[in-house]
Amino acid sequence: NRQRELNEEMAAASGDYATLQRLSSEWASSASELEALLERWMELSTIAEHSR
Repeated sequence: NRQRELNEEMAAASGDYATLQRLSSEWASSASELEALLERWMELSTIAEHSR
């Protein structure tokens, strides 16, 4: 019985770990997209400054 409880806890923990990994990879891709947008915005604002 204790073994089954341990197995269930292990399964839950590895499920949490998988969720964490998925979330962190999603966060990383969002962060790089944000970084790209920010760079683009900086380029555009620099162009706008020079065209005044």
